[in-house]
Order: sequence, then structure tokens, then C-alpha cells
Amino acid sequence: MLKSDAQLEPVGVRGATLKQFSDYAVSAHLCEPNEPCVGVTVGADVDDNRATVVGKSAKNAYGNRVESFLGIQYATQERFEPSELLLLKGVVDAREMGPVCAQPPSAWLKGSVEEDCLYLNIWRPKLDEDDDEQELLPVLFWIHGGGFIFGSGMDSNFDGANLAGNEKVIVVTINYRLNIFGYLPTTSDHGTGGMNGILDQIRALEWVQKNISPFGGDPDKVTIFGESAGAISACQLSVIPQAKGLFLRAISESGFCGFIPFHEESLGPSLASVGCTSEPCAIADLKEMSTEELLPANAKHGFNPVFDKSVIPNANPANLYSEGSNINPTDMIIGYNTFDDYATFFVPLEDYIKGANLEEAPQLAHVPEDVKTNILTLYSPALYGDSSLAAYAQFRGDSDFGCPSRFLAPTAASSIGGKVFLYQFAMLSGFDYSKASGLLEEANIDEYPTWSSHEAEIPFVFGNTIELGGKKPDIIYPSSFTDQEMVLVKEMMNRWANFARNGDPQAPGLSDSEESKWIPVSNDSEDYVTDPQYMNFGSNGGLMVGSDKEKSDQCNAMLGVYGAHP
Repeated sequence: MLKSDAQLEPVGVRGATLKQFSDYAVSAHLCEPNEPCVGVTVGADVDDNRATVVGKSAKNAYGNRVESFLGIQYATQERFEPSELLLLKGVVDAREMGPVCAQPPSAWLKGSVEEDCLYLNIWRPKLDEDDDEQELLPVLFWIHGGGFIFGSGMDSNFDGANLAGNEKVIVVTINYRLNIFGYLPTTSDHGTGGMNGILDQIRALEWVQKNISPFGGDPDKVTIFGESAGAISACQLSVIPQAKGLFLRAISESGFCGFIPFHEESLGPSLASVGCTSEPCAIADLKEMSTEELLPANAKHGFNPVFDKSVIPNANPANLYSEGSNINPTDMIIGYNTFDDYATFFVPLEDYIKGANLEEAPQLAHVPEDVKTNILTLYSPALYGDSSLAAYAQFRGDSDFGCPSRFLAPTAASSIGGKVFLYQFAMLSGFDYSKASGLLEEANIDEYPTWSSHEAEIPFVFGNTIELGGKKPDIIYPSSFTDQEMVLVKEMMNRWANFARNGDPQAPGLSDSEESKWIPVSNDSEDYVTDPQYMNFGSNGGLMVGSDKEKSDQCNAMLGVYGAHP
């Protein structure tokens, strides 16, 4: 029997095995032979709360049998209100992806006008139905990126079949509300309502706690991991009181921990532009408008999470990491990419090249002259093969993600109950957006082996080749990994899975040298706060870097930039 509080109860008999439930489901015509079926009972009222979830089975790209349960609704929501957890009932057909949350078109997706979108997906390795002592598996819970405006857990680039099947883990991907539908403040103090999309993520974690055991997942070993907006979410969830006890570990890939500045001056015109007639615009009026009418508001105002003191106790969540009692996970992985500028996805190629002038970077517009001079020296094109574009892209990536990651890791390590591991992803691959889009070639820096754009690590974490499903069909990625890339794919999948399994992101049998042992950030060195050791993932796999004075100097100088932008 699965070691779980949520029993598999096909015929009202406590403790049905996977095989017993499968036989029952087929005989009762709940699913077809060879289709995976899961029975879930939540709560004491068995009759009202029993469900059968019907999935599908297939081999992943590596030949391993995987079972998937797709498009499961985990919560309901009313527009601009907190979502409510939804219990499974009846027969749930989980063989197709759910809808994408409402959003404008982007490079990733064609856009959506669907607000009923709080769905999740589950992948698991095929379990032995005859094994009554099947051990529950660690759960990797993915939170997608997209600037809180775009993206979806239904994106095929986040298909969990390869990671689940190869590493014997459960993979969960989720949708959460985005843009105006997830982050419109609904009170005059601009707090309440501004974190509804984050609260959706908490509802999904609650769903996993209540339901993942019958799928073979261990609710006591849930690791959240996310990239960009998903990494920012993971960082915030790690110090949100409501999320305490919902997950054990956290991975932040190219994120930071604060709130994107809220620009009140653009909110009113944004809402007025969609036809809101009251002044100020009333939430009741917005609730009556169609999804199509509201979506254009996103073009005039950046709807991102807005600090809500009822959800998180500090407007700068990074400050909460200095006290261990505030930190929800026991262990963390925090990392960034070498050229982590997200703007490459949004700015046309020619415009990006033309605007790649660090002296005119918006971040430096209002800083003191000595701070600007220091930045221009430390990010001189001479240090980047005389490429002003490379210097500009690394400055922007470091400003947004690299330096905040390097600052957060030692702070968390000084107070967290377990360990904190820091990484830098530094490998140019065919799946790098800047390479595939032609940006590097146009800028005459096509061969830059340590170039790693925003999102570049994702194919290596999931083991998936990728494609863009949105408005840039001219960008074509390779159909397979090279042999060299595949070595790093296997290593990173294994490290992420082992971290979820036991908190130790090593890759035994794949990367066994002394230099490849991932050492956590610690206070053994006097400079650990400003110069933390990290794992560098490059063409030779993961290798430890004990000290990086150049990056340390750059990030210390970045403090002057941050200080000029309160």
C-alpha cells in the first residue's frame, strides 16, 4: 500500500493497492486497460470526496515509461478575488492540457482570453502496481516565468516526462493568474488584490499536500523551483507565512526577492484606456467588462505583484532572510545565467543592438557620477572581447538577477536551517535565445562559449528540446541536444532531482571529481558575503569556483546603482 494518509478506495475498502484500484477502475469502465488511473479520497466524508483521475501513459524521449495526469483544476476564482481550493470529485479526465491563463501574445504563447485557468499537470515514472510497499517519490513543483504577464505551466517546454522518467521523481507544473487578472490592487492603499497570483501558487501547493500521495508523491518532500517570475515567486513563497509547511526546499533560477516598483501614475490611465468610466475606476466596473476588453490595459501598466502586508510582512522580502525563523524551506539552490538580460525577448534585434550602450542604460540615468564611472570601468567592453553588447547584456542581467542572487545566497546561508547552494549557468547552446534569434551573429560575437541568456538553463533542467509557440516562428531551435550538451543535461537533471530527494545536489556517477562536488555557501571564508563560492555549469559540466573577484567587484559597485533607485 502507498504510504499515505489519502487512501486509494475504489470500492469503499480501506487500503486498496495500485493494482486493486487499476483492476477496479477498468471493470467499472472508469478508464481503459493500460490507462493509468488514480483514486483519491480527501477528508472523512468518503462518498462526497472520492475521485478517480484518468491519465495517459507513454515513453519519454529517453525511452522511459511515464504516466501523466494533465489539466487538473486545483482552484476556482472570481475575478480580482483570492482563489479557493477545489477538491477532486467524480471521474476526472486528465489526458489533455488545461487552458492557458489570460495574457497578451508573446514569444512563448499566442495569447489567451481564458480566466478559468487554475490547472496543474502531474508526471510520474511508471510505478510498480504489484509493489505494496512502493516508496513515495520526491516532488518537483515548477512555477513558470514570463514577467508575471505571460507564460503557462501548460507550455510544452516544461513537459515533465523526461525529468520524471529519468530521475524517478514526481513533476508538477501549474498555471497561476497573470497581469491585470492576478495583480490588480483592489484597495486604495494598493495592497489587497495585488498578490492574488502568488496566492494561486499557494492554493496549488495546498492541493499538492492534500492529493499528491495517491499519485506516488511524498508531500513531505516537495521542492518548488522556478525561473524568472517563477524564481521571484519561489523567493517570496520561501518567506510568506501562509506557505509555511507546504514545501521542504526551494530552487530559484534567475530571480530576485523584491517587488517590481509599483507605478501609480500609470495605473489610472491604463484602466481608463479600456473604457472604465468611473473616476477613480471602480473594481465593480472592471468585473463587468470582458476579458478581451481588459487585456489591452497591460500595454500601459506593468501589472506585477504589489506588496500586500496581509500576505507578506515586509515590502523587501530579501530582508526576511536574515532571520531563520522567517524562512520556510530547509535548503535552497539560488542561481543565475551569465548574460541574463530578459529584454532580448521583447526588444527587436536591431533595436537591441542599437541600444546596447551602457553609458545610456536606464539604470544609470540617475546615479551619482562616481557610481556610473565605476560601473563603466568594471563593465568595460575591453573585458568582453571589445563587445559593447556583451558588456551591456551582462550588466543588465547582473543588475536584475546575478547580483541579487549573489547577495541573497550568503544572507540565507547565515540563518537557514539547512544549506544554500549558489550556481552560475555559463554554457552557450543551440537552445540559447540570443544565439537562435541571430543576436550574437549580428553583433559579431557568435562564438562566446560562456554566453548564457535568460532562460538558457531550462532545457538542461527539464531535459527537453524547446520551441517558441508564440509570435516569433522564425526562431528555430535544434531538434536534439549535441553529445556535449547531453552530458550537462543528465548532470543537471540529476542534481536537481537529488536536491529534491535529500537536499544534496551532487551527481554521483556523472560528475565525481573533487572539483565537481557542489559545496554550499558558508561563512568559512571572510569574504563569503561579497564573494561566495558557486558551481559554474559550463561546457565541462559543473565545476566549483572558490572565488570570483571580478564578479564580486561588479556586484559591490551595483549596490551604488540600487541605492540611487529607492
